[in-house]
Amino acid sequence: RPPVPRAASPFTPFRHRVFFWLWLGVVCSSIGTWGQTVGAQWLFVNDPHATTIVPLVQTASTLPMMLLALPAGVLADAFDRRWMLLAIQVYAIAVAVLLAVLTAAGMMPPALLLAFVFAAGAGMAMNAPTWQSLITELVPRDEIAAATRLDMVSVNVSRAAGPAIAGFIIAAWGVPPVFALNAALTTVLPGVLVLWRRPAAD
Repeated sequence: RPPVPRAASPFTPFRHRVFFWLWLGVVCSSIGTWGQTVGAQWLFVNDPHATTIVPLVQTASTLPMMLLALPAGVLADAFDRRWMLLAIQVYAIAVAVLLAVLTAAGMMPPALLLAFVFAAGAGMAMNAPTWQSLITELVPRDEIAAATRLDMVSVNVSRAAGPAIAGFIIAAWGVPPVFALNAALTTVLPGVLVLWRRPAAD
């Protein structure tokens, strides 16, 4: 009787170094984004209008996903995904740095905070479809399903880790360092994208 083939490990796509490092960059970026949302909600928790501001922060962070997910998917199919993902990350870094600096300087009124949260959410909405499309270039066809599952793992990990890390930082040092950490974590993915060199075409 022929031997039964061993089932592929769910971590098989990590054998491909580019996928592993880009996946790790996505995790870092997502952790920073989720932490930033918690920081933004906490920034005005003691404000007299907190019952209005805090829910609006959540709305501003999720609304871009509904508005931009479909256009982002179309753009990901029309342009070079690596360069598009890099451009999105540079934009996200600029937003994160400005948010951190202005908050630390005490120049962050509620309306401006909501604008920044929406801008950060727009970057996240553009990032997700582009990254998911790029996965097909990074692993063989028979590993795409496993790679997609690992992407879902990264979403769950970042949703859990981001708020937890943000809560610890806020308790120890306040909100501005959370925004600064987001800016720092967001640099990981573009750094990997800059170093990535596609194989030369035959």
